[in-house]
Amino acid sequence: MHTTHTLLLMLCGLLAHGQQRTYCNPINIDYGYTPFEQFSVNGKHRATADPVIVNFRDTLFLFSTNQEGYWYSASMLDWTFVYRKFLLDDKYEHDLNAPAVWAMKDSLYVYGSTWDLDFPIWKSGNPTQDEWEIAVDTLNVGAWDPAFLYEEAQHKLYLYRGSSNEYPVLGTELHLPELQTTGITRPIMRLHPDEHGWERFGEYNDNVFLNPFVEGAWVTKHDGKYYFQYAAPGTEFSGYADGVLVSDHPLDGFRYQRHNPFSYKPGGFARGAGHGATFQDRFGQYWHVSTLVIAVKNNFERRREAMAVESAHAFRALQNEYSLLERAPETDGTLQACKELDVAFIPYFPLKSGLLTGKYRKGQDAPEGSRLSGVKGSRFKESGEKLLTSENLTQVEALIGYAEGQGHEVLDLAFAYLLAHPAVASVIAGATKPAQIEGNVRAAGWQLSAEEVQAVAGVLEQPVG
Repeated sequence: MHTTHTLLLMLCGLLAHGQQRTYCNPINIDYGYTPFEQFSVNGKHRATADPVIVNFRDTLFLFSTNQEGYWYSASMLDWTFVYRKFLLDDKYEHDLNAPAVWAMKDSLYVYGSTWDLDFPIWKSGNPTQDEWEIAVDTLNVGAWDPAFLYEEAQHKLYLYRGSSNEYPVLGTELHLPELQTTGITRPIMRLHPDEHGWERFGEYNDNVFLNPFVEGAWVTKHDGKYYFQYAAPGTEFSGYADGVLVSDHPLDGFRYQRHNPFSYKPGGFARGAGHGATFQDRFGQYWHVSTLVIAVKNNFERRREAMAVESAHAFRALQNEYSLLERAPETDGTLQACKELDVAFIPYFPLKSGLLTGKYRKGQDAPEGSRLSGVKGSRFKESGEKLLTSENLTQVEALIGYAEGQGHEVLDLAFAYLLAHPAVASVIAGATKPAQIEGNVRAAGWQLSAEEVQAVAGVLEQPVG
């Protein structure tokens, strides 16, 4: 199962075309398997969460919840684990929760979530080795889900904290070098589920009786603006995502950005893309790391990190359904707007639930055991009845004919057509079998010319008899 997850997520990167700005990729690390006894109550499982990656001296350092250590890498491909227990006693039956990490001057700093005044702030000038010292014995405010922003030019440090479905996320400045708050705390933001549907609680964002949770603060300063990132509506849901606000000031005036959520993956085997962090690699490229839901053995087996790289000039990406059989983004202006605004468009359901794999043929029953064959009363059976229509299957047959005429399969065409659009940065593709993975990878190798794109559009626009 562990290997399957890794291959599944890697496909998103493999299907990106040469000019991609955004793609997903697993961080290939062997994170904790039931690292603490309390995690085995509802079934033993791998679990981590709330990833933070910080660039310190051109080396990337990755921290996440309950790992008794951290990783570092120069390439994001190969990661080295450093064992380190940051808690000083056994008061808590776990390790660092939602750790905050930041680089300041010549040191890397680490602080863990707590409601009490009982955690030190650690620092290291050589974090590739287990060489840490206590910078401050106790921070003078309990900070759950903390995040720190250090502004080198002004030599100022800000703390953002909070995880609640009742109270807002708070921000404050810290005195330096004392590393203690000034005592002036300001509310930064709270959720507005009445206005933003993705912030509503529940698996389908339809629970209007319980307030959603906001957490996972992170702030990035870019081109004089402050981008405040936050997670909602709840860590166990498929719609767990990251939103972003922007301001000209670090502690007030934050405005909701129109393209929210900017990190979002509600479908597929591994779902959710919330509670993360944004960082720059040594080439100056921005990346975003976040949390995905697995939830096979229990509701909180969710925590494999995935990464999305963003444009070096903005934090913008959009995920909508788009395929050869669902071309609304072409006609409703979405793709054109993404191109003009330099927003990365990432289609999901590129194979229309398997219709564009070639396994479903007109005049033939759905293959036994296939998703859309389903069983009576199941959601897959219902999906099959909606998708396996005469019109859809007629178009599939036409597309199969075109693809075979070019020496390819219809699956190749399904991916190549989407990737031919300049606004499409990558394609979200799932797989559960090695053969599917091989097919998806092969499909990414066909690059359609402008004439071929027009020819495919012509095939789709033929009257369906």
